Amino acid sequence: MSEEQKPDIKPAATDADHVSIKVTDGDSDIHFKIKKGATLKKLMDAWAKRQGKDVSALVFTFEGITLTPEHTPEDLAMENNDIIEVYRHQSGGYAY
Repeated sequence: MSEEQKPDIKPAATDADHVSIKVTDGDSDIHFKIKKGATLKKLMDAWAKRQGKDVSALVFTFEGITLTPEHTPEDLAMENNDIIEVYRHQSGGYAY
């Protein structure tokens, strides 16, 4: 086989490239396996869709940090079996 005919071979993805994350709202849990460098947008959208909720009305947190769709597990040093908590977004409050 000549140089031009060699197939393009990419290294296989390993479990080291992925992280397993549990997303919970206290009532139900969904487990996701995502690439460490992938943004959390798809995870957030998928969780909201499966729960029948509007993602814009939700707040996702990890270890007290409010997450944005642009965060990645790598940014947050997430490890397997870490937990993302989901809350309904609340605005307003009591004015003194």
